[in-house]
Amino acid sequence: MFQGIWWVPEYENQKLSGILTFEDNRIRLRLIGQFFDRDIGEDLQRIEVIHGVTYGSKDSEKPHQEVAGRFIILQNCLQVNHNFSFGNSSLYDSLPTNTFSTLNAFVFPNSNFVKDTSLNFHKVKIQFSHLPDFAVVGANPITIKREFDSNEYLNSLKTEFKFQVFPSAKIKDINLEFEQGLKTSGDRKREFAIKPSISFKLSSNVPLSLDDWQSNFITPLQHFLTLATTEVNYVTKLEVFNDSNVESIEIEKGNTIFQEIPIDVINEETLEYGNKTFNQAVFQLFTLKDIVDRFSRVMPDWYKLYEKHRVVQNLLFGVLFSKRIYIEDRFLNLARALEVYHRTKYPRGIMPTEDFKKLRDSIISQVKTEQQKWLKEKLAWANELSLNERLQGLLKDLADLELSNTLNIDEEKIGKRIKDSRNQLTHYSSRSKSVSPSELTWLSYLMEYLLQALLLKEIGFSATRIKNGSNFDFRMEKIKNALSQPKTSQH
Repeated sequence: MFQGIWWVPEYENQKLSGILTFEDNRIRLRLIGQFFDRDIGEDLQRIEVIHGVTYGSKDSEKPHQEVAGRFIILQNCLQVNHNFSFGNSSLYDSLPTNTFSTLNAFVFPNSNFVKDTSLNFHKVKIQFSHLPDFAVVGANPITIKREFDSNEYLNSLKTEFKFQVFPSAKIKDINLEFEQGLKTSGDRKREFAIKPSISFKLSSNVPLSLDDWQSNFITPLQHFLTLATTEVNYVTKLEVFNDSNVESIEIEKGNTIFQEIPIDVINEETLEYGNKTFNQAVFQLFTLKDIVDRFSRVMPDWYKLYEKHRVVQNLLFGVLFSKRIYIEDRFLNLARALEVYHRTKYPRGIMPTEDFKKLRDSIISQVKTEQQKWLKEKLAWANELSLNERLQGLLKDLADLELSNTLNIDEEKIGKRIKDSRNQLTHYSSRSKSVSPSELTWLSYLMEYLLQALLLKEIGFSATRIKNGSNFDFRMEKIKNALSQPKTSQH
């Protein structure tokens, strides 16, 4: 808990005492009193930003100590509780209090009020849970130098850590780079530990809001790493930079440099995963080493692919990111993702649009006027390919993967099985055959693999490279095992 003084920028004279908490991976601000809009005579229940300054100094034994004694901006605040009671010993329990939830907390580097409180940033730095697994190209060389005095006693111990050289890319007007760092621990006399860290750094000449950074640049990176590592990649640390947070450092007499100071961003994702230890990603589809020579081409292609197939990626990675999801929902989302992928890549219908319109209008003209509206609605999607036809087209695109031989399945029947299962779950009928959980499981594994293979091909991976990847045999076994399970029906 962090006590502080809080206010809304438009009503700076209304300053309230309150406690900022981080519990259950949520950010809550509990205020004594209520912010009031005098113009409309109502309490403020939804507030874009709340400013505050917290008390105290850092205590290394307590979590989130980067918040102590800092200037804070809370973004997207919504009142979730109003309480008033008497007779309690606690000040916060004996006075009217209002609790707000917030999506993002921006923690500035000191407690000084920042005049330029624009929440637009020209640079962001992100650490992901499995970025170290993806980015490791080779061992980081560490050199230890011992210096002795004239009596041959150890006088000093110097450690040199050489950073690796990483590639970079340009995404439209955004520069994408890797940034390496070091975390040290120990008393430096008896014990000294070095732990390297690695981040993605995105920079722009034009400041962007965090929402813009998140939706257009951070999320595609998150999807890219999840595809590469086959592990869900969470944001574990997020820092943003703007022109108002710069400090001068005198490196020698008369020579001063200016250094940008990061603003920490705390949200539900960083609260939950920021201090978590993750198992190493073992079955990766590819690593940085596989694309290091063409990284500057792969990343722009990936961002273009994200723009083109944003819905597809959100469906696919939404399934992977979901901690708990029913197998039926998993299956339906993946089937929809394949359908949308084909429709986006191959927008043509069964026949050219103009030919279809002529045929449709000719058919409609043959019925009575009062029936034409109904018939027009029924024929609205008559030029669309069926799900089965779309799946057959995508399987042809992946014919060089030879899935029928690897899995011993009939590719021509796969599309129909997926279509029939989708229809049963979407348009339930008591006369239809129930879909077994094992059937949905192996079809879901297969569709997930198809989507990932299609995305890999779009960024330049050959079928041979996909099949020779360390993950291929493991994934085929996963599908085979699910395929061999007893097909018990659901009731």
